[in-house]
Amino acid sequence: MNSQPRVFFSYSWDNPENQEWILALVADLRNSGVLADLDINQTQKGLVHLDTMMANNVRDNDYIITVFTPDYVMKADAQIGGVGVETRLIMNVLKSNPNRVIPILLESTEGTSPVPFYLGNYMYIDFRAPGNYQIKFKELLHRIFNKNLIDLPDVGQPPQLLGREIQGHLQRNLNVYPAVSNERVDLVPNLKKITDRDKNKYMNESYNTIISTLDNLLARTGKSNQNFESDKEIITNQKNVYKLYVDGNLRFTLKIWLGTSFGGSTPSINLSYDNTFTHSDNSFNEMIRCETNAEKILGLKMTMRLMNGEEIMSPNAVAEEIWSTIVARIK
Repeated sequence: MNSQPRVFFSYSWDNPENQEWILALVADLRNSGVLADLDINQTQKGLVHLDTMMANNVRDNDYIITVFTPDYVMKADAQIGGVGVETRLIMNVLKSNPNRVIPILLESTEGTSPVPFYLGNYMYIDFRAPGNYQIKFKELLHRIFNKNLIDLPDVGQPPQLLGREIQGHLQRNLNVYPAVSNERVDLVPNLKKITDRDKNKYMNESYNTIISTLDNLLARTGKSNQNFESDKEIITNQKNVYKLYVDGNLRFTLKIWLGTSFGGSTPSINLSYDNTFTHSDNSFNEMIRCETNAEKILGLKMTMRLMNGEEIMSPNAVAEEIWSTIVARIK
């Protein structure tokens, strides 16, 4: 596959609103490094044989994204129109390489199947809830770039589990001194070693969790407040800039990035906002570092704030602290 995957959309021209939604999704994908295209872009350039165009696109692209709406499902099941032609082509793709087909659900009607019959047993990405767009778009990107949404930790060594020994009455009388209890966990030392690799992996996962949580909170706030808008600029996969508007006025700017500071081997999550905001990464309001507790469990520490300064926190708790700062500034 190319470093910039090629995708083509199979959808139904059922209404202008859905077509505009699909065009916006194509734009988001192209801005994220995906060579996304659809028929309306190709047909505007000149006379095109539609059946040949559809066959070439299904054959030549890395992925075919099918957009499920009630009209699309009806045409696919009846195999009519352009959707019907694409359905027959996609059915052949499913036989040879089903991973090339990415179904997404845009709209459904209660009481009817949300997907065509030939894709009934395949998982789809559900875009029906507007507030979940950022989350589902990230899921779509992971699918296109063949990256896991979650990475499970390596399997560690199994614990030594000892059963409780049962003694007879005569044997008990011989035990002048009781044996050490198997339930005394504090007598077993914890020899686990936390490596730089463990910390780097944890910080990458924590950064992605914080970004996802912020995206979700921004989407929920926009859904509940018509006068609230936000823009997100993805500088790199480890640096994002958010701009928040109330009544059309810029009220808060936040830059959040993952980077090393002071020559350390483990990256920190850094925040720059308000008057301190700058395109330089040498100035920030908050540095979030990786720490371990007494049980040798990894967590995060917000090093530059008085409250929670000594507390090791989870990525979700850190995201909520960041959001509390944002809310206090935009109210």
